[in-house]
Amino acid sequence: MRQAIAVARLTVDSYVRSGWAAGEVVLVLVLVAISTGGGDPRSPHPGAAYFFGLHGVDFLGATVLGTVVLVRRTVGARSLVVLSRLTSRTAYVGGLTLASAALRVPLLVLLIGLGLATGRLPAADLAAAPAAGLGLLANAALAAAVTVGLMAPFGGRRELLAAVAYGVLTLAPARDLPPLAGDVQAVLQLPLWPVAAIYQAGAMAALTPAELLALPLVAASAVGVVLAAGRRFAGPDVVLA
Repeated sequence: MRQAIAVARLTVDSYVRSGWAAGEVVLVLVLVAISTGGGDPRSPHPGAAYFFGLHGVDFLGATVLGTVVLVRRTVGARSLVVLSRLTSRTAYVGGLTLASAALRVPLLVLLIGLGLATGRLPAADLAAAPAAGLGLLANAALAAAVTVGLMAPFGGRRELLAAVAYGVLTLAPARDLPPLAGDVQAVLQLPLWPVAAIYQAGAMAALTPAELLALPLVAASAVGVVLAAGRRFAGPDVVLA
């Protein structure tokens, strides 16, 4: 864990100095600028529910995009110097994931600040921000882990194709499927329940028992993805471009 944190610190420092972190700030500014205000009457905090429900999706999209850039500019022949000092290559994968997750924290603070400044997040609903923000960060950490795990050299074509196939099978509209196929899809969607439960809690701007149960499951999933990617990265056929 100590080595993964060290890798994360080096990665964040390099990423910020490169200017790419500023690009993510601009992306958050654009997302808030083009968003709309509103309220969800089902929630005790309608303004916060609408705000976090809306940005719960695009924040994950920004996480994936930012992680892709981070990995692309970090991994290469120069990574050999860092890898030579690590006792396990899994620490390198974990470090990149931690770096991406850590970068989400200031971006979330910026998102909330912009919401308050523009009135899209009412100050009266600010009390709901900790529960919704924690859920956003948890799902973003998992998204970062999956993105890192699917990118070369940590993941190969098989892993990428399997992820795409799983996404198509689980996200296809169920209304157009025969009953048996719908049942199969429901079973395939079970691993996504923690992510959906956390998103739903954020969209309702309320801390729920489901979110409390889902948070450790999402964290465990992120760790599992890192371990699986680290195991593949340790293989003799892996080449750093």
